[in-house]
Amino acid sequence: MPRDDFDVEKEGQVEIIGWLYQYYNEEPHDQVVNINGGPVKTDDIPAATQLFTTDWVVRYMVDNSLGKKYLEHYPDSPVKGKLKYLLPGDITPDQSDFDITRIQVMDNAMGSGHILAYAFDVLMTMYEDQGYAKREAANSIIQNNLFGLEIDRRAFQLSYFSLMMKLRRYDRQALNRSVMPNIHVFIAAPAVTEEFLHSLKASSEVIDEIQDIAAHFMDAKTLGSIIELPANYDYAGMRNALEPVATAQKISLFGNQQTAQQLLEIIATAETMTQRYDVVVTNPPYLNKMNSTLKKYVKKHY
Repeated sequence: MPRDDFDVEKEGQVEIIGWLYQYYNEEPHDQVVNINGGPVKTDDIPAATQLFTTDWVVRYMVDNSLGKKYLEHYPDSPVKGKLKYLLPGDITPDQSDFDITRIQVMDNAMGSGHILAYAFDVLMTMYEDQGYAKREAANSIIQNNLFGLEIDRRAFQLSYFSLMMKLRRYDRQALNRSVMPNIHVFIAAPAVTEEFLHSLKASSEVIDEIQDIAAHFMDAKTLGSIIELPANYDYAGMRNALEPVATAQKISLFGNQQTAQQLLEIIATAETMTQRYDVVVTNPPYLNKMNSTLKKYVKKHY
């Protein structure tokens, strides 16, 4: 491989992570998709669908969504000259208030994070255009602007790594603080037993919501971000009920602590799913051999 592909100054570093992961998956991918007949099992979905989005496609999508949105507010900004794949044409001015720290960008099938990593770079040029220092901008981008979802834990870890390295480039102390990107990996809901529910100090309404969200996430590893959720969950109420159990010093013989920790992860994912976003950029997975769970859900909801 060319040495330049690893040079962050020449924009190769994040892309090489994605390519390496795709080739890491190549053998299991071929085994899964080349089977004659038969649906793809839940555990094989990541291998079957994990395809890396090439750099120019990522730039085309982000330039014409996030980039265009910024130019609607600042049509004469020098940011325009840095959007290589921006399509020509008139941009409709937007006179509404604009706060760069409140622009939320989502990739709900983020893979190894290529789209989010490039969106980080574009947002950095926008923050600089707004007069922010790079260190402040980088921390704000990670904490306020970028959001992602993924069914494959290994890909999620690579996205996390890519974004934290982006932050580390501008803030050398970033890894010494508890800075967490707003990205989540889907996990299947644990069994919510009566014994566990009795351990929670919460209203009956909150208990019902915990049971409901667990039911929605039973097949989360198969369904991922196509899960349809109610928009009116009391997330704060559920967290208040679960956190004392999740952080208890005394270990429960019934596994209540682990159950509460898993449900808190699910709640964070669900809250990310039910927010509204200014920009959604994604390259969704393609799967033509759905298992029965996925097929039934798609037919019912889509």
